[in-house]
Amino acid sequence: MMWAVYYLAKYPKVLQKLRDENMSLKSSKDDQFVTSDEILKMKYTMKVVDETIRMANIAPFLFRTTTKDVTYKGHTIPKGWNVMLWIRYLHTDPENFNDPLCFNPDRWDEICLLVYKLLSLYHLSTGYKWELVNPDSKVKYLSNPKPEDGAEITIEKLEL
Repeated sequence: MMWAVYYLAKYPKVLQKLRDENMSLKSSKDDQFVTSDEILKMKYTMKVVDETIRMANIAPFLFRTTTKDVTYKGHTIPKGWNVMLWIRYLHTDPENFNDPLCFNPDRWDEICLLVYKLLSLYHLSTGYKWELVNPDSKVKYLSNPKPEDGAEITIEKLEL
């Protein structure tokens, strides 16, 4: 929440659009509570949330362990090695986002990002079967929530 307040204070036009959407809902409520269904229909508010997560992700990086030798850009990463994925770098790379250091919720209107997400989910859900290696793994909550075993999965391509 702190980061959303920070960015909204820095970008008054974004704050005004957010206020307009929220005030529109509030004025239709007559002191009734807002429902979760109504919140989920607040498109601009959801874009502000997505943009805040992109800009201020609390997980700076992830670790993964290779389960077989992998060749990437001409280099071999041996089986069993740990690989670090810098999320902050991905979120601020100009190849992934136009003007990546600017807080811009409207970027989530870009069809390419939406199509990428939709296509990724489509292919993942229709072309592959995956399972947790340890479905009973506990979750550690400090400093950030994460499965103790890193949510290791097995992936199998579906034969259609």
